[in-house]
Amino acid sequence: MYVATILLACAALSAAAPKEGASEADKAKIQGAWFTSSYKADGDVLVVYLTEPDLVFENDELVLYGMRAGRYTIDASKTPKTMDWVIDRGYDKGTTSGIYMIKDGVLTVCLAGAPGLPRPDTFTSKKGSKHRLYVYKRSL
Repeated sequence: MYVATILLACAALSAAAPKEGASEADKAKIQGAWFTSSYKADGDVLVVYLTEPDLVFENDELVLYGMRAGRYTIDASKTPKTMDWVIDRGYDKGTTSGIYMIKDGVLTVCLAGAPGLPRPDTFTSKKGSKHRLYVYKRSL
């Protein structure tokens, strides 16, 4: 009985171990500059014209449009993976909850429409949801 309990506990710990390091691995993957490839806000597709990257992750810092905006946190152990933007000033000051995925060099982020709104649970931005769906690439 004791052996079975110990084996189950070890199996549970070893299954969780890869996810614990996943946040650090993802954090390393997203470091650097990103261009918005597409953007949808509350169901509306917005046209993006950029010549410079508009999002930069520098360690724990978040830089938007060339200005330090605040910081971010990620948790890759959740499904979907979570990302929070903690903005220090301006219209979006506060913590905005979101989700993210990174695949094949593309970073997809879906944020609640404003600080304090519930975290999105899907990568969609439907009319009335207030979700903001961004697709970022390293280059255009």
